[in-house]
Amino acid sequence: MHFKKIRLEETYPLRISVLRKGISLPYKFQGDEDATTLHFGVENNGVIQAIASFIPVDLIDGDLKQYQLRGMAVDLDTQGEGLGGYLIDAASSYFKEKGVDLLWCNARETAYDFYRKNGFENKDEEFTVDQIGVHDKMLKYL
Repeated sequence: MHFKKIRLEETYPLRISVLRKGISLPYKFQGDEDATTLHFGVENNGVIQAIASFIPVDLIDGDLKQYQLRGMAVDLDTQGEGLGGYLIDAASSYFKEKGVDLLWCNARETAYDFYRKNGFENKDEEFTVDQIGVHDKMLKYL
């Protein structure tokens, strides 16, 4: 497995096949093309099998340096093999070295356990996203 920065366009195949399969919502996010947004992937056997984008968006007031995790996806054929956890660990280390204090995301209810296992905590502000379901804001202090 290899963690690396990737181009925005390299996130699209997994965003579409994993996050938007059968759902008529956009797979492009506000802030995707900003110079401060970072896109990472985990390459395994020469193929990008996990992706995530990180956009500098503040969730909590104060002097914390914060990034929102968006569009995290792992190829359906390799889910459960540790690629998602590897991506979160590597990204957390990267951002900690850059002085970032907080990573946060709008996690699907079905992914709460994954994020908790990888150091995130629920903010207990559940909301529903049309066509997808219940979400909660989840935080990881670095």
